[in-house]
Amino acid sequence: MDISTEINSHNRTTLSITDYDFLKAFKEEGERIFFKLIHEQKRIAKSEDCILTDKDKDEYPFLQEVFQRYQRKGYAVYFVVNSGGTKKDTITRINAHFLDLDYGKIPKYDNNGKKVKDEKKTVYEYRTADEIENYKIECLKSLRNFALYPNIIVETKNGFHIYWLIDQQSKKDLLIFTPLQVELMNYFRQYENYPEHVDTSAKSIERVLRLPNYYHLKDPNDPFLVKCIHFDISRKYTQEELASAIGVSVADLENYLTAEKQRKNIKKPTKGHPISQIESVPNAISHKKAPIGYTDTITTLRSIDIRHYLGINCELNQNFKCIFHDDKHPSAQINLKGNSYKYFCYSSNCSCNTNKGMDIIDIVMMQKNCSTSDAIKYLTEYYNLSVSFLDIDWAQKQKEKYHKNIDIINSLQKYREKYPYLNRILRYAYPYIQTILSIALDNIVCDLFKIDGEALFFFSNRYLAKKSNKTLDRTNKYINLLCVLGLLVKVPYNNINDKIVKKAKEISKKNKEQGICFYTIPDYASVLDIAEERAKTLITYRFSIKGMSRTYIANVFGQEIADQVYHVHIKPSTKNYLVQESIENFILQQVHQVGYCTKDMVINQSIIVNGVSIKKHTKDFEFRRILPDILQKYSLVYVKANKEINSKLNINTFKYIIVKEELISMLRQKV
Repeated sequence: MDISTEINSHNRTTLSITDYDFLKAFKEEGERIFFKLIHEQKRIAKSEDCILTDKDKDEYPFLQEVFQRYQRKGYAVYFVVNSGGTKKDTITRINAHFLDLDYGKIPKYDNNGKKVKDEKKTVYEYRTADEIENYKIECLKSLRNFALYPNIIVETKNGFHIYWLIDQQSKKDLLIFTPLQVELMNYFRQYENYPEHVDTSAKSIERVLRLPNYYHLKDPNDPFLVKCIHFDISRKYTQEELASAIGVSVADLENYLTAEKQRKNIKKPTKGHPISQIESVPNAISHKKAPIGYTDTITTLRSIDIRHYLGINCELNQNFKCIFHDDKHPSAQINLKGNSYKYFCYSSNCSCNTNKGMDIIDIVMMQKNCSTSDAIKYLTEYYNLSVSFLDIDWAQKQKEKYHKNIDIINSLQKYREKYPYLNRILRYAYPYIQTILSIALDNIVCDLFKIDGEALFFFSNRYLAKKSNKTLDRTNKYINLLCVLGLLVKVPYNNINDKIVKKAKEISKKNKEQGICFYTIPDYASVLDIAEERAKTLITYRFSIKGMSRTYIANVFGQEIADQVYHVHIKPSTKNYLVQESIENFILQQVHQVGYCTKDMVINQSIIVNGVSIKKHTKDFEFRRILPDILQKYSLVYVKANKEINSKLNINTFKYIIVKEELISMLRQKV
């Protein structure tokens, strides 16, 4: 029975496929079929089997009644996809390769990319029905671009079971099933927003999957009928055809099995040995996949098992003798955090002893004494990755720029005579600059992440605050200060590729953070003079980080620069406006009557708005915001009082005071 339909991604049709017709796509007439009944809540499993026959259908209809009875008790119905039995060594024929896609949940990660655990169990985040539906639609759309369209697609509550029927050619098909299955999963993982969408446990040759026409019962109050939405068995594929479609050679899979067998026979290192003696696993799998972006390349490389590359036979998180130094006691480990493998050595005698550990890129850099870009280039060639948008030279230049910027920032204090104002205004900003440069350095990606030749990256202010161990409010102000100085450039959303914005928002949502902004960083050597001039202007107008605001910057530099820094325009409230108006009137009154005004006078002045007395810190903040505007509007200056000024005004203070500009000019002329 062949029912070939083009799937409407949004309005999917449930096909009228009986259990028997579905199973006949996998099994032969008179073949024994093996089933698994699993209780959705208690995870109790029961096994059933029967002969599939088209003669009288006496055995399978009987089993259908059994299935229905168990469904009423909360059991789900599964079948063994391949033929022969229920154990790995009993499978005698490959019927299909498959994917198990699940959009219902993903592991929760902390800010360090480590899975969140609760009593050693992974914590998951669960999606709504609408979110799951959106992922289902996108999946079906993307399948249309795959070289071999699946034979069968079964819709489950949270995703799909996707089948490619296989015409088994020889017994070797059995041997390469799992390696090919792994490569198939990895191929589709790279196109998912979250690789966890592809169930990597679905790689075993004896795997069971849900049988259509029976209910998903994990939530008894919300049962979901598992249904077949695509069914085309007019042809079957060979493993060679499937491997070719994902850019993998069957010969390489066979060689990999040989290499893996050799690796398992390698004894644990008994002593450390020089890096020059380390050799990679022979005959690495040739991943001639569809071109992937630079970001995905980094992710793909970091997901490669370092043990395979180095030929180390050990378990994850198991101590062994470090291969990078003469290790007398086992001090090294290989860990898997998220989807990234890291090599750690905890010996104080080892140059690899870093808190962050080393990924495969770091190892190649050490092995070959080369740059990051050269290491990436080597690994992409070694694993035969086809990379689009990758411009190694551009990426290297960006890295060099960031490293130079770091050197400039670290040495800026040595050039106080040349940059006195910049040194003064940045004295508390160095932790932020260094953290931002570190984020930028770690996120140099592809041409897609490029604006006017500069690398584009993003972070949330909340994330930076955590990294810098500072308050969010203070972090916001320093980010904007760096933007005003031209040391950081904020890029509006409407100038950025929609896919990048979407990805950034997804990451923001995943990390439970809001307010992601995009930035570029210029070459500091070319902008320091401009930054110095702006710093001088800020100090002239008595800059304080507390008073940093759109209003203040607009008053000092004009609306254009304020708009470049503050993309969201928030109109001041009526209350703030009335406070500002009261402060302005008070300053003008004091200057007119006594010749001067101080900040303390403003703060100590009683201001009542709508019957509420305004607090000192609010008056202080608003004073700082509007001071530049007041000075410019009324030809006033904010200067530190001296003997001449005191004598002229008949006062005795050395605080900063607001006076008429003409008074200062007159005193200077006398001098």
